[in-house]
Amino acid sequence: HSIATPGSFDVCVHSPVRSRFSPAPAWLWRCMSVFKRKVHIQIINCSEFGRLSLAGEFFHGGGWVGKRIEEIEEDAGLELESHAWTHGLSGYVTYRNEDHTKFLCLLVSYPLLGSCCFTARFGAHLQLRDPTELLQKAPELPEPNQMRKAEGCTWELLAVASQDVIVLRCVLLPEDAKGRLSRQFTQRLREAPWCPSAQLRTSLQDATRHLCIEVCNRSGEDFVFENDWFRYGGWLATPAD
Repeated sequence: HSIATPGSFDVCVHSPVRSRFSPAPAWLWRCMSVFKRKVHIQIINCSEFGRLSLAGEFFHGGGWVGKRIEEIEEDAGLELESHAWTHGLSGYVTYRNEDHTKFLCLLVSYPLLGSCCFTARFGAHLQLRDPTELLQKAPELPEPNQMRKAEGCTWELLAVASQDVIVLRCVLLPEDAKGRLSRQFTQRLREAPWCPSAQLRTSLQDATRHLCIEVCNRSGEDFVFENDWFRYGGWLATPAD
């Protein structure tokens, strides 16, 4: 027999044994497709690092579409999507260079109800190995073709392919942009606003700190430069001999 539901269709009721093997009704598949969330990220690597390897990933909801991308060379395409119709896509993916001194972090949150949020970083800070807190600060994407920038990278929304598909382009920037970026792109990058999640850090970076140490050697011994180590910053000029 059948039970009338508050729609224009009926749901057939079968025995428990047979219902285990019955295909899902068409209306259920339509609901699942409506609540699907997908994000395609085009990576363009203009940095000095020719290869970045997958360092880690974490998803509150969703994950990769098909096989994960293990390496990024000159460019790559990352496809992420929600895997259940009860919740959207949320998580991050990190990549690193060969000596673990540079990390790329891509963070995305695309809920079932609401706009897609995204931010990225390409730097040397240890916090990028576990950017869970940064995911919570990811802002909504700007309008299409409006560039945003953060540490070591920039991105823009290319298109909204449909109601539930977002296409992004993320460019990894070189430390020395001379000859590696076009004049038009450099101008757009200069005018692009900082990502709201990076504004606090940017304001701190703008406050330059200099330290000058004068050494008066009366020991009678001569010393030569051997080594140094900086977590942040470095020499303003060449090291003293």
